[in-house]
Amino acid sequence: MIEYAKDNEWLLEPGSTLCQWNKDYFYLIFKNKASGNLEMRWNLPERMQTKLMELREYADTPQGKQGKYS
Repeated sequence: MIEYAKDNEWLLEPGSTLCQWNKDYFYLIFKNKASGNLEMRWNLPERMQTKLMELREYADTPQGKQGKYS
């Protein structure tokens, strides 16, 4: 994450989370001040990682893009 800290162009966004029981787990959202682009970085437990990937895959489907849940 050092690339976000060194140029002072990135903000840590609400929704970013550090794990309370393991210092190795996190989910961080950065926003570029100039462009407004968001970048996400994470390291999650295996089960959470799997669920996140499933959710990201679903978000790319037509139903996911419409916000419909099955």
